[in-house]
Amino acid sequence: RLMGSTARKREVNLVVRRRSDLPPVLADPDQLKQITLNLVLNALEVSAPGSEIVVETRAASWGGLVLEVRDQGTGIPSDQVENIFRPFFTTKESGTGLGLALTHQMVMEHGGDITVESVEGRGSVFRVTLRQTNEPLRETGT
Repeated sequence: RLMGSTARKREVNLVVRRRSDLPPVLADPDQLKQITLNLVLNALEVSAPGSEIVVETRAASWGGLVLEVRDQGTGIPSDQVENIFRPFFTTKESGTGLGLALTHQMVMEHGGDITVESVEGRGSVFRVTLRQTNEPLRETGT
């Protein structure tokens, strides 16, 4: 929802596919939101008007959780893919090179993994995987 207006302004179709049968993961909800926002913002920055970004969550076959952000943007040159999670590495004129580095760090701190598949000129898929927890979910509130 937070990125919906930005997507509309850029004339990019933002599709969200959330499954209701997701396994529980032990994670900081604010950091998960930040991870998702960073990935969607990056996708928006490389997406042309009329293109589509798909954000999808699903259960992994091995019992964990998968979050994918797929874009139809410019893609990442193959010789740069291995550097994109390094601090201060950027291909953008106005970028700091911290967004993906911080995203990578947050995912690692949760015991997860983040990968990217990219084809230059066709787009990228960022995939975050988190392990399922066996701890019972607790209700919060007063």
